[in-house]
Amino acid sequence: MEGLGDVVFERTYETSKLERLGAARLLHLDFEDAVSRFEGLYVISVASTDKHWLTASRVVSISDIGLAARSSDNQVIVFSHSIQTARPLAGVEVRFISDNNQVIHESITDGQGVARYTPSESEATDFTVGLVTARHGADFNHLPFRQTAVHSERWDVGGFRTRNLAYDAYI
Repeated sequence: MEGLGDVVFERTYETSKLERLGAARLLHLDFEDAVSRFEGLYVISVASTDKHWLTASRVVSISDIGLAARSSDNQVIVFSHSIQTARPLAGVEVRFISDNNQVIHESITDGQGVARYTPSESEATDFTVGLVTARHGADFNHLPFRQTAVHSERWDVGGFRTRNLAYDAYI
């Protein structure tokens, strides 16, 4: 992870001494003493000291900015709310970043915590949103747009259809 940030915490653990959950071992990380302000993105990397091919890493976001997004053929809508209070966050700086890492639009959330991107005919419409970032004061969060999509092809999401009958049956 060289060149991507600062190492804030590093320690070697004996995995056989970690708490067990089924076949897995649990590692509870508390780096309160290592970082005075928690907000931001962290890469958690775990690697074996003797079997160098055994590695895993995850990006962890610590933020009060909750993000959800919805896209259609002609618009991307981002909803921003406080994770602590569940209230909409107004004034959040939202960036829509393309799959090839170009900022294609910047917006500020309104009083309902909503930011919109509607590509106009004058803009390059061949860019697709790949990442949404949000900044609110010193707080930052991100939403990897394509990896967090909820696909609905497998479920019946067409809604309730009536056949003008006077009764309904439920099982």
